[in-house]
Amino acid sequence: MVKRTTDLTTYRRSAVLRGLPLYLREPASISKTIKDTEALGPHTKAMKMGILEVTDSSTNSGPYPTVVNVAVVLEEEVVMDNLGDFRNALMMLFGLLYAVNMEYPKNLRYTFEAVQKILLNLGKECTARIQSLKNKLLQV
Repeated sequence: MVKRTTDLTTYRRSAVLRGLPLYLREPASISKTIKDTEALGPHTKAMKMGILEVTDSSTNSGPYPTVVNVAVVLEEEVVMDNLGDFRNALMMLFGLLYAVNMEYPKNLRYTFEAVQKILLNLGKECTARIQSLKNKLLQV
């Protein structure tokens, strides 16, 4: 039973991070999910940067699909894989962008700013949208 709780907690935390662009009213998604029977090539061609999750197609696990691989994609190439879960992949993607000094994609700028300013506490000045989210989180 403890294993299921851990999986549920991980799933919930990942769902919050996946929903961040939606909450911040950004049109793009940071991740893409494919089945393990599909080829990676066509799915990475349209991704400038993001997270690619590969799920197991042989099992039907209901609302919580079994993820077999999580990869970070930069410039249409898989640069890191086998990262475990979405949370680790998002932090690796952020770290890579930060380390190589790449600009955040314009259609996900508020999402990356929220990760930088709220979750990682790097920097003080926030845009109004991120400051509003930060204030709402601190009220709880």
